[in-house]
Order: sequence, then structure tokens, then C-alpha cells
Amino acid sequence: MNKINIDIKKVTYGNKSVLEHLVQFYSYDLSEYTEFDINKKGYLLSIF
Repeated sequence: MNKINIDIKKVTYGNKSVLEHLVQFYSYDLSEYTEFDINKKGYLLSIF
């Protein structure tokens, strides 16, 4: 069986935009199965 190693790291202010883009991608990818509000450009508008 293959093991998966996952590292959890604190996001620094300098890497904030990387996290924001990952959240946008994740939201867009899951929008097919959720009620996330995604606009025509693929951006998350609100999850609440």
C-alpha cells in the first residue's frame, strides 16, 4: 500500500495569494457537487 505524506504549514503573508488561488481552484472544482456560488470566470463569490 502506498503512503501519502501530507505537510501542514502556516501560510505567511507573502504566500497569501497562493492560498487564495488554491481555495478558488478547490471551490471551482467542487462546485459541480456543492452549492458554491461560482461566477462565469470561475471565481467563488460566496460559500455562505
